[in-house]
Amino acid sequence: MVSVRFFIACLSHLSRLWDQFQVELHGRFTIDKIEHMRNYVLHSSRFRSLLFGVLTPVPALAAMILIDCIPLAAPDEGTNRNYTFWIRLFIAARMILCASGYSASLYIGFPVPFTPPVGSVAALPAMVVLLVRLWQPILRGNVILQHILRHQVWVLVGQFSLIFVYPLYLFAFVSMNSMGQHVFILTLPVIKIILKNYFSRMLHELHDCKPAFIVFNVDLFNALSVANSLQTSQSLVNTLVVMLVDIGQMAVSMSDVRTVMREIRQLAPPNRVDGSLLDLCMEMASSPEVRSELVNRRTSAQTSIAAIHPINQPLGNDTVASAPTPPSPCWDDISQLPLSQRPHLVSCISKVLYMAEFILLIEFVEVTIPLLYGIYLGAMSYLPNQAYYPRLASLTADELSRSIVIVMHNAALEFVSFVVACWHLQRLLRVSGLRLVGFALESQRSLIQSSFLIWALHVTQQALIHAGVDFTLRFTWLRQKISQNL
Repeated sequence: MVSVRFFIACLSHLSRLWDQFQVELHGRFTIDKIEHMRNYVLHSSRFRSLLFGVLTPVPALAAMILIDCIPLAAPDEGTNRNYTFWIRLFIAARMILCASGYSASLYIGFPVPFTPPVGSVAALPAMVVLLVRLWQPILRGNVILQHILRHQVWVLVGQFSLIFVYPLYLFAFVSMNSMGQHVFILTLPVIKIILKNYFSRMLHELHDCKPAFIVFNVDLFNALSVANSLQTSQSLVNTLVVMLVDIGQMAVSMSDVRTVMREIRQLAPPNRVDGSLLDLCMEMASSPEVRSELVNRRTSAQTSIAAIHPINQPLGNDTVASAPTPPSPCWDDISQLPLSQRPHLVSCISKVLYMAEFILLIEFVEVTIPLLYGIYLGAMSYLPNQAYYPRLASLTADELSRSIVIVMHNAALEFVSFVVACWHLQRLLRVSGLRLVGFALESQRSLIQSSFLIWALHVTQQALIHAGVDFTLRFTWLRQKISQNL
């Protein structure tokens, strides 16, 4: 009996510990964002949301392919003959990386070992100094803005750490045999959880933009690394392992959503509510007493959000984003809910919507990245620069086709997972999952597009032989240069 109680206590402790590391459980949307979300859901069509979802990764895919339409010279022809390589870096918005890399190549040799990670060491201090210099007149005497800027700097540090973390992971992955890869690929979720918790802590009260920022930095980079790993290993077993981990994570997330929904249903039973959770939230928040209780958290979030991205701004169609929509009149018994319980109900709804956006954006990224990467691999097979990507150049036509098929299998499985997530959340929340995705993609398009472009270009271009990313650490081209000079 004692051992059973001890076992149950250990499970309860582990469950609480696990919940502490789930960033989607520790945030809530502001009433303003929920109001914009409701207006979007009511006035936008499913076709609009679907179209935005399809078109979101297109600019990144176009940039990945077009940049390799610029022909390159062989690395052994030297730095100056490879002027197109430096032009490509400039086009990819890496001016500081380009300058520091070119200078290093004159003294070290070309390619410079690990050009992207090494260049980021020079870029980060320059960006921090630039931020401080630009904001210095405004920062004087403003303690709140100084606090915000410090968090911004640490967010930048976290973004630059991604440049080192995943290349180190890939280095270890390619160094292992197939059995080791099957096990080591399970460390990716651990890396992802650590990075998510770091960004969640640094973003502090920016709950309205946390899901999009974290997903389109950590999960996007992670999905790119997974696609890269699957293409390198060409293993269906690794694909199944990745898929099983994703299914397990989604099942846990859905369980968390159901837990919060049970609490909501205790306060507002479904048979007493006519409408979606968005309608219910806005009905409860229409009370001045509820608004006043939530105003402190809302004001803090809005002040901080304005410092990073204008999240809740019109979406290009004023009707969708800003048209006032009266709450549904079909509320009978729910209107009798005591005022003391209404803030808690609104808080639960804002929390479950926050969790839903996290889940849906993660599923969206896990669908689009392997699809985008598979199309990119197919396009590269027709481009002359394929010869300068070692992992592609060494493949025969059949092996490349097999790599693309494996990546597309992953995309197909993730698409099924995405559809299931949309369907299940729609049943729970009475809100279209597709429209929730469309709202997130459209309302935060500048953040999402910039993350897509930066990380898609970075991950694909670091595989280029000119970038000097040699996971064997042999750097044979430098040894040849040294031997020639002796």
